Amino acid sequence: MREEGWRLTVLAGALTILASGAMVALAPALAPAAAAGAPRLGIQGPAFTVDGRPRFLLLVSYFDALRASDATLAADFAWLRRQGLDGVRIFPNWWRCAAERQCGGHPGDDTLFEPGTGRPRPDRLARLRQVLDVAARHRLVVDVSFARETVRDGGGAVLSPAAYADGIAATLQALGADAPHVMVDLQNELDQNRVFAPTAAEDARQLAVLARRVAAPGRIVFASTSESEIALAAFCGVPGPCPASARAFDVLAVHDARQAHWHDRTPAVVRAMRELAARRGDKPVYLQEPQPWQDERAADRAERFLDAAARARRAGAAAWTFHTRSAFILRDGRSLTGQLEADQRAVLESLRARVDHVPVGPAK
Repeated sequence: MREEGWRLTVLAGALTILASGAMVALAPALAPAAAAGAPRLGIQGPAFTVDGRPRFLLLVSYFDALRASDATLAADFAWLRRQGLDGVRIFPNWWRCAAERQCGGHPGDDTLFEPGTGRPRPDRLARLRQVLDVAARHRLVVDVSFARETVRDGGGAVLSPAAYADGIAATLQALGADAPHVMVDLQNELDQNRVFAPTAAEDARQLAVLARRVAAPGRIVFASTSESEIALAAFCGVPGPCPASARAFDVLAVHDARQAHWHDRTPAVVRAMRELAARRGDKPVYLQEPQPWQDERAADRAERFLDAAARARRAGAAAWTFHTRSAFILRDGRSLTGQLEADQRAVLESLRARVDHVPVGPAK
């Protein structure tokens, strides 16, 4: 683990991390380095790479990862890897959902960030590192998605923008170079959850400053948003080059518009993102949150998800997430694999083969 100008020092059985002016002490036994076999995630033009080789990434929503038991993590990650899937998307500050469809407005008292201060809780930071370590051992990449709106105090107040930014910076400094398989979403659904300013352009400008602040060699950083706002969000909120104090995002991470024929729209969405990248700077297109599995009621829903992923790859996307609520609650011994419906399981079992047999070329 390295940070320019700083060295992490282990003294008397404690690991001390200096981040954003706040000292956070962690027992070294709770902060293992990532497994030596972790896949190294990278970017090569419009593609993601794994260990230097281009690969179309297939991820699965696994939001409640930090509350999953060790046994659940091991079993779920092993199963995902056996299906040829590449990774998971997790939320260190996820809601403590009362039910699968009752998440928003239910903040937990065990989020990574402390309410008010935004400081990473030592035990939750340790747990995040343990989750990343298990993923690394199973050769899975991890999308670590942050969210400000899910961290609230007893009165319901959300973190201040400054406290939120400090929390992200402290977390990433703690992870250092020990997580080569991680990419970072600075704010989930920026179009719905502003961080610094009420307007899209000004919020994007300040997020770009945060992206510059947390930049490190090999670290992939972005924020997710809608199709309509991605040009502002990804390119510093300005029509021209980013200012020196800011940094453009590394990825075009788009969330589905949730229209009735979302799967048929997939190629057009990818084409629009590829055209944007051609004009402003080549980047991978990541369909981070398409239609949730549970919201698709069509009789052929399994085929719709398989078709969407395959057409995304053919159109030139770099990654696609199977978005499901089946891992919105993983506490109390629950698991992803234990909550999958039969047809949902069948989709995940056949997804890699379906995508790999699609030729890359003009989208249809």
